[in-house]
Amino acid sequence: MKAFRKHEMNPIYGDPATGTLFDVYVTAGGEGRLRMDLSWRKNNTAAVAFSDDGLRWTPPRATLLPNPASGWEELINRNCVLKTGDRWLMWYTGQAHGNSYIGVAESDDGLRFRRLTDRPALSPEAPWEGESVMNPCVLFENGKFRMWYSAGETFEPNVLCYAESDDGIHFTKSPLNPILTNAPENEYERERIGGCQVLPYPALGYLLFYIGYRDIHIACICCAAS
Repeated sequence: MKAFRKHEMNPIYGDPATGTLFDVYVTAGGEGRLRMDLSWRKNNTAAVAFSDDGLRWTPPRATLLPNPASGWEELINRNCVLKTGDRWLMWYTGQAHGNSYIGVAESDDGLRFRRLTDRPALSPEAPWEGESVMNPCVLFENGKFRMWYSAGETFEPNVLCYAESDDGIHFTKSPLNPILTNAPENEYERERIGGCQVLPYPALGYLLFYIGYRDIHIACICCAAS
């Protein structure tokens, strides 16, 4: 795998009209298009955009609105979307009262999502999960939904963890958690690590792209293999 070079068209997405867009999650969207699920801060919601070339994207479109009445998702962000059969599933981060949780929703068209449960699919419980679980990344392999997620503090998480599910709703957390922690000797992740996306990569098994924090305000994109 060669080093990345930043494209001359950067920044490729976002302007004063859209406001802040963050935590993008890019997958194959069907019919030769790329799908980018993202957080849309102006509306505190999850959104989606599409592209034919990865550079020019359609305007963001909200896919799931927050539900303040739930008590755990006043804000929605940091989501991922996966198509299984003829339906789309979304795992997303709901935030309220200084805590973060992971919820699950489904859609028939990949654009309009409805919640599968009123309760979180994942909540912070273990000591290393602190006050938050967030940033889900889910693959479906060998009949299992495999979730990688961040955990720790709410402003920015601290570690990466793993869970599995038969139905995409009820997850069992791995006894190996946390599966990745920061290495203080590395300048780029001296403070902590956060949100990830996992991709099957035959030459190495799996690649995990994640955020490394030099300090709480400076973030870098990092990569690990398994």
